Amino acid sequence: MNTTHNTGSAPETAADTDRAPERPTEDRGLLVDLMAATPAHTMSRELLCAVISLAIAGVVLFVIAPPLHIVGFVIGLVIVVMGARFVWGALRHGWFSADR
Repeated sequence: MNTTHNTGSAPETAADTDRAPERPTEDRGLLVDLMAATPAHTMSRELLCAVISLAIAGVVLFVIAPPLHIVGFVIGLVIVVMGARFVWGALRHGWFSADR
């Protein structure tokens, strides 16, 4: 059964179908940005996620008190992952481009 309704508007043109899809990250919340593997939509949100991720890792490591080499490894891993997300976001969203 076809559920689309004819509204009387003009049919889609090639220009309408060539539009880029809307970015799904624009309306997602901070919690989703913290858990997502993809970068946040804005640089400030991405930097906030990096700081919060480091703080969470620090608190967890403080509570469980593992050996120092484990602490260094986990903090280093968080820094590498968040750094990669930041670079990916900078390239994807053009945060440092001249035409921005």
